[in-house]
Amino acid sequence: MFPLLFALVSCGVPDAAPASSALAPTVATPSLADAQALIGLDRSAALNRLAAVPADLHRGDYGPSKGMEAIRPRPPIGGTVFLENGRVVLVSLYRGLKPPPEPTVFSSLNADELAATYPSAKALTSRSGNHFNHFVDPEAGVAWSAGEGSVTFMEVFAPTDLETYRRRFYQDPSAPPTLEDARALIGLDRAALLARVNASAADILIGNYGPSEGMETLHTRPPVNGSVFLQEGRVVLVLLNPGDPTPEPTVLGTTRPDALAAKHPTAIALRSRSGKHFNHWVDAAAGIAWSEGDGHVTYVELFEPTDLDSYKGRFYKEPMVYSK
Repeated sequence: MFPLLFALVSCGVPDAAPASSALAPTVATPSLADAQALIGLDRSAALNRLAAVPADLHRGDYGPSKGMEAIRPRPPIGGTVFLENGRVVLVSLYRGLKPPPEPTVFSSLNADELAATYPSAKALTSRSGNHFNHFVDPEAGVAWSAGEGSVTFMEVFAPTDLETYRRRFYQDPSAPPTLEDARALIGLDRAALLARVNASAADILIGNYGPSEGMETLHTRPPVNGSVFLQEGRVVLVLLNPGDPTPEPTVLGTTRPDALAAKHPTAIALRSRSGKHFNHWVDAAAGIAWSEGDGHVTYVELFEPTDLDSYKGRFYKEPMVYSK
């Protein structure tokens, strides 16, 4: 750099900029304070702060709190922001399946630093798993789940007491979602479905599943994480698959192959599209099919009770022949 600068001066270039001006401007690293600054903002101020528009809002649930407004802001905030009665009451921070290249508030979190900053936080059971704790400092308006040296998600809210936090936002992992939560969607009409899963008509796409083509399709968020298919305006199939990893528990995540086998002993084994070491089990009369192998369930299909031939004609597609 110095020889180049010397050459510019020697050649009599009068307006050569200082070397420092050629550097890109420093971008401030996002911090927890950026998320905390959103709490209490009204809808208009929040949308302005997040560079969003009213169309970005959708209905959202979080823990015991149902029917809030929600928005998924772009970096540097990321995560999901929830509004109640027109004001921001909760910011949920998490990684997501494809972390953005830009730094986010979540990417700035450090488990050791949080523990040092909030030493009076109380430990609850975490929905992230057996090796994680959910730490809550309600008076500071923060809660986070951490274990194995990392933070899995964080919640920011207005300062309160522990009981109020638990009543409003705490998702007790001792009451995980079940297949019945997903089965309750079968038969719903379009309007009832959208209200149940906090979606809008704009979220509906046209898709195919097995032999059935041109169905309406809606990708759903936790706890019913997967896709819902409609024919003639009504839900005919619920597909539960892993989808984007989320901090919230999902129906598929709580489904165990041994429990399914015990409940559906007459299920018939077909070839699975999950791979040659997997079986696709069908109990058509009970309205359920699932693929399983290596001790875990890869996906589940729920539908109206029917017979095997009707199931195969509507939803089953013979997988490719796998090499030996």
